[in-house]
Amino acid sequence: MIPSPPVRMPATPDLISRPREEVRDHAFARPSIRSSVSEARHEWKYLLLPHVRGPFLADLRPFVQPDAHAGAEGWYNVRSLYLDSPQWRCFHDKVDGVPSRFKLRVRAYGVDAGQGSSVKFEIKYRDGALIRKEVADVDRTLHDGLIPFLSSSVFPHRGPLTGSNPLARFFAFKTQFGLRPVVNVEFRRRAFAVRGHEGCRVTLDEELFSAPARILFGQTPRTRSLPGGMSILEIKAQRSIPFWLDRLVCKYRLQRTPLSKYALAVAAGPFGLEIRL
Repeated sequence: MIPSPPVRMPATPDLISRPREEVRDHAFARPSIRSSVSEARHEWKYLLLPHVRGPFLADLRPFVQPDAHAGAEGWYNVRSLYLDSPQWRCFHDKVDGVPSRFKLRVRAYGVDAGQGSSVKFEIKYRDGALIRKEVADVDRTLHDGLIPFLSSSVFPHRGPLTGSNPLARFFAFKTQFGLRPVVNVEFRRRAFAVRGHEGCRVTLDEELFSAPARILFGQTPRTRSLPGGMSILEIKAQRSIPFWLDRLVCKYRLQRTPLSKYALAVAAGPFGLEIRL
């Protein structure tokens, strides 16, 4: 595997270079953390072309209800900071279809994702066809205090980063595999819960932009990672999907694709890496 050329990362706020003693006190004073581990689920992804999007949504709406977090227009923004190794382990595992893999990301949700009160540190696992996530939902104060450790090889062994919990495992994975922040990805999401089918959700992700980054909040992603008008449709279910949804996929002749928003963002950036749509 040929290493990619180095990429000049954008300048970052003072938080990333503050003295460790100051950061330590800032990060671990009365932290607010909510941890969760999701049940294993299946995910099916499809690329939705512009002329299909409207009719598909019209057929879908009678069977679903909007996500509770959506704004008045029915959508919300998602911004993610992805981590990878200098050899791009996570990117290559995804592109090569490695059956058992993981990725780390820091994520914020909301109509204005930068104004939310919390940030999620997520580990997403894939084992064959099954997906599972571990999430640590932390307040913005703790997130800001942890910024220097995202780009450092130092493991902050104290407070919530000790023991067995998603936040501690996030930083343990980061340290073990030498991961560091590489790219921000932002997109608009329309999310729906399927009526009468608990645990089944449909999401439509569009307006996908990215930028090289070392922090979650800073430079606004401006590189388009997916051609304008295209959307990524995801169906997520713990078991099977309802019959009518399967028929809807067949009606529009949608083809499953291993698309990854992270891989699209890396391929669109100045990293010298490519994928095939």
